[in-house]
Amino acid sequence: MLDKEIVQSIIQLVGQRSDIDKAIDDFKKMYNAVSEIMNVEKVVASEEEQQPMNELEQFRQNPLSSIQKDYVVCLECGEKLAVLAPHLKNKHNISARDYKKKWGMKLGIKLVSENYRRKRQKIARSINTEERIQKMLAAKKKKAAK
Repeated sequence: MLDKEIVQSIIQLVGQRSDIDKAIDDFKKMYNAVSEIMNVEKVVASEEEQQPMNELEQFRQNPLSSIQKDYVVCLECGEKLAVLAPHLKNKHNISARDYKKKWGMKLGIKLVSENYRRKRQKIARSINTEERIQKMLAAKKKKAAK
C-alpha cells in the first residue's frame, strides 16, 4: 500500500517536471537521505546494545558488585531486579544456590537490592519479629529441657 503511494508520488513528480533527469536526481537524494538516517539509527542501536554487555561483563568479573542499592543485576541475562531468586527460577531454571556457586558467591549472600533488604528489615522490626523469634526459641528450649 505504501509502496503504491510512493510510486504514484514519483510519477506525479516526474509528470510535473520537464526534466526527468532532475526528478531522478531528486529521487536519488531522497533515497540517500533516508538510507543515511537508517544507518545512523542502526549505529545508535548497536551502541546501545553494546553498552549493557560491557556493564554486564564488569559485573560478571566482580559478581558481588551486581548487588546494587536499587537493584540486583542478573549475571545470566543482565536484567535488573529488586529480588533475583524468582527471576532465576522462572527465566533461567536455576536455583539461587546454583547461581551463587556458578558465579563464585558465598551461599549466605542475599540476592536482593540494598533498598529492598532495608525495607524488609524495617518491616520486620516494626512487627517485633526478632522478639517473637526469641520467644519461640526460648519456648522450644523449655520443651526440650523437660
